[in-house]
Order: sequence, then C-alpha cells, then structure tokens
Amino acid sequence: MGPDYPVLLDSGVRRGSDIAIGLCLGADFVFCGRAMLYGAVAHGEQGVRRSISILGEELLTVMGQIGATRVADLRRELIVAAD
Repeated sequence: MGPDYPVLLDSGVRRGSDIAIGLCLGADFVFCGRAMLYGAVAHGEQGVRRSISILGEELLTVMGQIGATRVADLRRELIVAAD
C-alpha cells in the first residue's frame, strides 16, 4: 500500500455516510454496486439513477455536517470513534 497503489473500498456500502467514511479512511474509490443493483431490480435504469442521486445527496449531507466542502476535504481526522 502506498501512493503508487490505489485503495478501493468495495463491501457493505449502503449509505452516503459509508462513502464518506471510506474516503476519510483513505480510499481512492468507493464502489456502490449493491445500491445500484437494488435500484435496477426495482425500477430499471431509472432506479439506478435514483440510487446514485440518493447516495450523492446523503454524501453531501454528511459532508455539510462535518464541514467538508469538497471530497478532497475528507480526511482521517474527521472520523470520531463512538463510545
């Protein structure tokens, strides 16, 4: 692992907050296949588009709550352990 190798997160991503956490922990990419699959099964292409929209809205909400205005602002220091 290091700057020469991308870090990919691909497991258990169901919400925009999961995407934010993955990016804060150093992931270069976060895959969201399950959400897209659910959207496709429910409503075809429109369902996939809606899934992307929901995840994007959730990510932006989380970013606003933690004071990040850009994806590049997501960093490890923003993660707080729950008691």
